[in-house]
Amino acid sequence: MDIEQIIARIKDGPNDITLYPAATEPLFAAFEAKASLVLPPDFKRLYYFTNGFEAVEDLFRVVPLEELMDDWHSENRIAGQFYFAEYLI
Repeated sequence: MDIEQIIARIKDGPNDITLYPAATEPLFAAFEAKASLVLPPDFKRLYYFTNGFEAVEDLFRVVPLEELMDDWHSENRIAGQFYFAEYLI
């Protein structure tokens, strides 16, 4: 099963997953510029389908790019690294 089939299955439901609207090319460009890095193709591919999502089970969440950029000035952030998922939030 490829990513397109997985996303289609999630969209068709029923499930406890909420998909966010897809990320756009300008958003990727802004994120990469702010982070001073180039995102890997598979990461971008997921975010082209959904700019993050959340699931009720285990309170799992993939964080939208805008939120990652909002938190960019965290004191604990290491240059070139960022978190993109939350578990048991």
